[in-house]
Amino acid sequence: RITGSTTLKLTELYKDGKLAVEKTGLELVAGKILVKARTLSGDDSFSVRTKTAVAGVRGTRFVVSYNEEQGTQVAVESGKVAVAQPVAITLPAGVTNASKEILSALERSTEVMVTPNEAVKITREDNLATQKAVESVVKDTITTDTALKPEAVRAAVVKIQAKLEAAPIALPAKRVITDEDKDLKKDFEAVKTLAVVTPPEAATNKRTDDTKTDNDKKNTRVKTNEESKATVTVPQPQIIKRDKEDVNPEERF
Repeated sequence: RITGSTTLKLTELYKDGKLAVEKTGLELVAGKILVKARTLSGDDSFSVRTKTAVAGVRGTRFVVSYNEEQGTQVAVESGKVAVAQPVAITLPAGVTNASKEILSALERSTEVMVTPNEAVKITREDNLATQKAVESVVKDTITTDTALKPEAVRAAVVKIQAKLEAAPIALPAKRVITDEDKDLKKDFEAVKTLAVVTPPEAATNKRTDDTKTDNDKKNTRVKTNEESKATVTVPQPQIIKRDKEDVNPEERF
């Protein structure tokens, strides 16, 4: 549910029937959304990103709000939401093949797990402090600009992950939602009522002239010449077929 004065972008909408993988990505530019995500499995993903935070879910009900002054707030009504911070690191040329894997590891190191009746707030100041800490870890771990072999890259990733676990990254503190949070309480009641709708197959919505009843045909109105002239062109989405290698590029070096 998108509330008033909200700008929301759809950044990813992907489904692979053969691999049974679905990925959905939203970007909350400003405002507030209420989300009820179905339970995901396997490599499925559903995420909401803002300028200061990334919320990833496996199936839950939660509320995300964002504005430039106050940053991002994620409040969970049911389930769990992993709230991370975006990182922007320029990696040496020698680890280009593993850049996505390394950046994902860096982002995961900033995660805060938000559980029912909890909220977390992440500001721009939090991002700057986290970015500085992450940059320090990468600089101490990878200092070469020469091309590395796949096994060397994987070893570097493991080393980075170990250092990140011990790094002094100050994670934003969670808080318990109380009766004083009246607006959030209202949002929680509203998000409970949201329904996960599965659209029917297109074929079930089609009815040919042969299947129309006599009553349907009687109620069919012939268009006037003026109406016939008016046409509306609806742009169709571009479908790009991808193979398994394209779905999980981080598995290749």
